[in-house]
Amino acid sequence: MKGFNKILSLFLCIIMLFSLSVPMFVYGEETSGDTSSLSAEESTSDDESSSSSTSEPESSSTTEPSTEPTTKPTTKPTTTTTTKKKYDPKKQANTTVTAYKNYYTAFRSDKLAIPITITPAYYGRTVNLQRYDIKTKKFVTVKSFKSASAKSAKVSIEIPSQYRDKTYSTWRFVVEENERGKTYTSGKIKVATKNVETLSLNSQAACIICVETGEILYAKNPYKTLYPASSTKLMTALVTLDTGNLNKKIRISSDMADKLAEVAPPTLEMRKGDSYKKIDLIYAMILPSCNDAAYLLAASVFGSQKKCVNAMNKKAKKIGLKHTHFSNTYGYPKNTHYTCAYDMCLMAIEAGKYPTYVKVCKTYKYKFTTSKGRKYTLKNGDKLNGYKGHIGGKTGFYEKKNKASFTGLYKYNGKTYAVCQMYASKKGIRWTDMKKLYEYCRKHGYEW
Repeated sequence: MKGFNKILSLFLCIIMLFSLSVPMFVYGEETSGDTSSLSAEESTSDDESSSSSTSEPESSSTTEPSTEPTTKPTTKPTTTTTTKKKYDPKKQANTTVTAYKNYYTAFRSDKLAIPITITPAYYGRTVNLQRYDIKTKKFVTVKSFKSASAKSAKVSIEIPSQYRDKTYSTWRFVVEENERGKTYTSGKIKVATKNVETLSLNSQAACIICVETGEILYAKNPYKTLYPASSTKLMTALVTLDTGNLNKKIRISSDMADKLAEVAPPTLEMRKGDSYKKIDLIYAMILPSCNDAAYLLAASVFGSQKKCVNAMNKKAKKIGLKHTHFSNTYGYPKNTHYTCAYDMCLMAIEAGKYPTYVKVCKTYKYKFTTSKGRKYTLKNGDKLNGYKGHIGGKTGFYEKKNKASFTGLYKYNGKTYAVCQMYASKKGIRWTDMKKLYEYCRKHGYEW
């Protein structure tokens, strides 16, 4: 028995010695018996890990997938990145750009270029034109330009018309850095584009101006001088409103009655001895466009037609009407009596500052009684009265040429627009043109 135990002990010792001399496999990884002494080389790369298993036989295409657990690579896959060229800041000067403005306006059909001068411009400088995208709220490069190589160089940055498809747009430009100059980014440059869309109008002239910004949105022969006809009474009303005391009564003398009888219709057919309030005469001027009401106000409030006309021309100059001159108070055509669509818009903007005028032109029907009991019902000749957004305005009709005009105020989306069309071939057509102009306001109005 003792001999058997000795033999068994010897056999166990041989087995232990044999096991210490053979490598162990742990979870599919070949490692030494001492797992605390893993070499750094085993985790450096996928290539090195695969080279340690070259002694394993290659599997054929018919070999079943191995069920042995595998380890994940210890290194992350490498990615290729494009690095921006670096320049020595000590050799770069600050870039300065001069000669440009922060605001430009032009018709879409016209070329629009921003001239700039870059310093330094050695080796040529790249200039990126960028437009602000309202949706992404980011500036996006739409075109690039290259300057000449010089100490200072001029570049004309042209804004392509296809990118000026909105009335209002915001831009900037970026001068890229190079060996001699640092990056320069301009401030915001605002561009207002007129006639973003071409309208088919019967009228000879038309204009739209945003009241809040003073910008022209649309223009067709805006400075062409034409007879204003009864649109004249808009200015007659304004200078009369300036005098105040609107409830003051004006009595018709015998001499004045004779003069009023000579005034061309439409008229109130006023009679001697009767009295009319100033406010009633203003309603008569604006709604049915009575010529005798304008004549009476001029003679009674200002002392004469001439003095009233002087007041009208003085006010025209004050509000910047450079293509307008009046020679009478109610619109009788003369070579010295003229205006243009642009000036009529400015006149409408001024009129919008008068609450009484706005109230009058909004009125559809107005009734009043004279001191002698004559009763009048005045109807507004504005066929857009009640049209959504339409505030009101003043008609004009040049009977000899059968030319109809209108100047009004229109409100949409919190902004007000002065809108004028002149010389439509028929009275009804002017309203069609006005609606087209109002639609333009809705589509291409204020966006900044």
